[in-house]
Amino acid sequence: MGAHGDKLPLGPLPVPVQYDPLPKAGLPSAVMQLADNYAAFARDLASGTKTAPTFRDAVRMHKLIDAAKAKRRW
Repeated sequence: MGAHGDKLPLGPLPVPVQYDPLPKAGLPSAVMQLADNYAAFARDLASGTKTAPTFRDAVRMHKLIDAAKAKRRW
């Protein structure tokens, strides 16, 4: 949501095409995220880049989530 100007009502903002490269498939978001990761991996293999998340990235994310859960006081 956003607005173009002062004191205007918020409205939906379009997602730039480069942030949503997969076609609309009506699948659950987890499936689409996995497909996006595979697409990024394929692009990395084809171009020699390293933009796709790695296993190391996943481990760091899980450690971060575990640390946040340990700090939570409910």
